[in-house]
Amino acid sequence: MFIFMKNMRTLYEEKLNAGDIRQDDAQLAVLDDLDVVKTYLEQSPAVWQAFGKAFKWIDEDFTVQKPKGLYFYGSVGRGKSMLMDLFFQNVQIQQKRRVHFHEFMGEVHERMHQGGFEKGVDPVHKIAMDIAKEARLLCFDEFYISNIADAMMLGRLFEMLMKTGVIICTTSNWAPEDLFQGGHNRVLFKPFIKMISGFLNILSLGDGKDWRVDGNPELRYYFEGGNTKALQETWLSNFGEFSDQQGVLFEGGQIQACVSKNHKACYVSFKELCGQAFASEQYISLSGLFDTVFVEGIPTFDIHMQDEAMRFVVLVDIFYEKGTTFVCSASQKPEDLCPEGESAFAFQRTASRLREMQSRSIY
Repeated sequence: MFIFMKNMRTLYEEKLNAGDIRQDDAQLAVLDDLDVVKTYLEQSPAVWQAFGKAFKWIDEDFTVQKPKGLYFYGSVGRGKSMLMDLFFQNVQIQQKRRVHFHEFMGEVHERMHQGGFEKGVDPVHKIAMDIAKEARLLCFDEFYISNIADAMMLGRLFEMLMKTGVIICTTSNWAPEDLFQGGHNRVLFKPFIKMISGFLNILSLGDGKDWRVDGNPELRYYFEGGNTKALQETWLSNFGEFSDQQGVLFEGGQIQACVSKNHKACYVSFKELCGQAFASEQYISLSGLFDTVFVEGIPTFDIHMQDEAMRFVVLVDIFYEKGTTFVCSASQKPEDLCPEGESAFAFQRTASRLREMQSRSIY
């Protein structure tokens, strides 16, 4: 049966005509780059073939020129994720995966900690082979690096993935040369930056309009000025009286929180949620327990609270990705919560996402 495969420009124009998006010249400029990869994957079948102890994707037509993957970067709200999703959803192949980078790194860490690798087997190589076998196309959203250990491991993992024939497409707020800025031993990360530029086409969406906050949506579930009373009244109007606090267990952690009678929402303090040394794995697990999370007492993050700020960045990223409704009281409006420190740049995305998440409903 013949399947008509639409090109990216047609798909983009359909979203424009439906009123889902507004035209953006920077977005239009990268559609052809997406189409090159889309056309190659759809029209060039490949087989997963063994080469000794290794495997790789081999094009059935050896004359086809394999394109580079793609690295989209730009300021917050520029449509990077929208373009990635439009591309991914419409690439007509089976062996593909789209995952938020937080979640991907959590899976890699868990696999490393599980162990069980045969003697003499390089764990990173085995993980790369397992990933590549399932995904000829691997799409990441919100790529960034926060520590040198991850940076070094990713360098080896990405190199192995791309050598197996996997095409990587990713979004980021940072240009490759700006990744891990200010990080300890950043010089060790420079070969990875060079490798990214060699394997991926680097495409900028610039610093134009933030489409997430177009129209400056009302902060109906974000109570600034530390308005705990409004936060509590919102809970009472949706879930009734507060229950006694209880221990909420999830993978790798525990918090003390009030849980709604229908067990779909919880009310927790910021200190309880981000004052502990939680990572993406814990927040992903927590997002699977509740549809709605109320957080009381988000502070203004100064240079002495950068660990808490980065945990909050990760938390919002994951709740955004998982569709969790987020209701909170905070010291200031989103854009002013983190005015300084190494987390300030990443927090621009957090502020934008907090505003966009106001459209969600309380369950």
